[in-house]
Amino acid sequence: MSGPRPTGWHPDPRNGRLERWWEGDAWTPVVRPVLRTGDVSSTEDGNEPKRPREPLSTDVKRAVIIAVLAGLAFAAWGCTGLTNTSGSPSSPPAAEPAAP
Repeated sequence: MSGPRPTGWHPDPRNGRLERWWEGDAWTPVVRPVLRTGDVSSTEDGNEPKRPREPLSTDVKRAVIIAVLAGLAFAAWGCTGLTNTSGSPSSPPAAEPAAP
């Protein structure tokens, strides 16, 4: 019996034309095509390539979209001149009392 399978790319058990990333204790959903002979399968120094990035979750995507939209809204609001930058109060000055 062989030892535990090392973390890395291995032939996909369900599709022989793909390699799947083995996390060390379970398969991940990350796959890539099997590299043909002559293709570079490792980094230049000969080590195993870094673990692939997982796709962003839906919550992270929503947070990024909300942050970008909020930034655009504030930028547009500042460009419309709706802000009071003159330093004077926004209400009209009070009328001076009439001279007797």
